[in-house]
Amino acid sequence: MLISSFDGSFYGENLLLTGLEQSALFEYDFSKEQLMLRSRLPENIEIVDTMVYGEELYLFPFFANYVYGLDLKSGEIKKLKRQGTKEYEGTDKTRINRPIMLQDRVYIFPVYMERELTMLDLKSGELHLLEGWWSQLAVAGDVLSDHEFMVIYAFERFWVMRDGASVLYEFSTDLKLIELHQFAGYSFYGINADEQGIWIILHNSGDLLHWNVFSGELNIYREATGDTRDF
Repeated sequence: MLISSFDGSFYGENLLLTGLEQSALFEYDFSKEQLMLRSRLPENIEIVDTMVYGEELYLFPFFANYVYGLDLKSGEIKKLKRQGTKEYEGTDKTRINRPIMLQDRVYIFPVYMERELTMLDLKSGELHLLEGWWSQLAVAGDVLSDHEFMVIYAFERFWVMRDGASVLYEFSTDLKLIELHQFAGYSFYGINADEQGIWIILHNSGDLLHWNVFSGELNIYREATGDTRDF
């Protein structure tokens, strides 16, 4: 069987995978080199990430404002929704970044301002709205409805990037804005991190920036072919 999946989570020695467009959870046994159907999902929905916490597997839809919790022992699945909020139909504007787990909390950062930041409390299994995320970003500059944001966690900080901009927002783990870092003359497309600093993918080239967060050193690595398409 051929399946496609955004991500997988290890459960013991096996790998759990959600199949895009299959509305199901699969399990791969490395010792037997065998892929098995583990569970059917309640709906055909695009899952961007999964996380195992104890005997619970949490599944994070890409566009919906709820989370699924699957008991890996009993197979019972439940939908975790924010209390007292209106459920909306998922669109591109309700897309999320990859969820970020910190100890017993999972932060679900939105890509666009049409959706608020939410947090999954893994101890209680409850989903909470964290208000004020967009107003925090607006303090540092204009935030428009068509601006697309990306968030990663590194060096005990949240790092926020706006697509097409040239600034990194640095946030503490209690979601307080620490500092803005300007990189004038560059147009950001994506970010990632290594042990020394932040890698920044640039628009309209295959070029990369590496910013050492300890020394402040900035290096550019240019793509050799000169291809100017987005990389």
